[in-house]
Amino acid sequence: MLHDEATYPEPFKFNPERFMTADGQFNKNVKDPFHAVFGFGRRICPGRFMAASTIWIAVASVIAAFDFGRLDSTAGSDDMFHPGILRCVHVTVSPLNSASTILL
Repeated sequence: MLHDEATYPEPFKFNPERFMTADGQFNKNVKDPFHAVFGFGRRICPGRFMAASTIWIAVASVIAAFDFGRLDSTAGSDDMFHPGILRCVHVTVSPLNSASTILL
């Protein structure tokens, strides 16, 4: 289902922008893959909400424990970080405090 080219053009290409409109908002015309990934009907995954919550907690924990910044604060322009879906940028990751150092 997720490989259907009629639904997702170039399905094997990593293209997160397919879920966004030109102005950076979520495109409501593109089908949400959440339903196809976890199944439907009698075969739906009973742990789908736990899986989504676990990912949310993991990402929130990393953001809460570490400080993300530019690799070189003197070089580059201010448009290095873009709102919306993450892009490949060079950043530094450092613990926020000594308690976060233990997580490394």
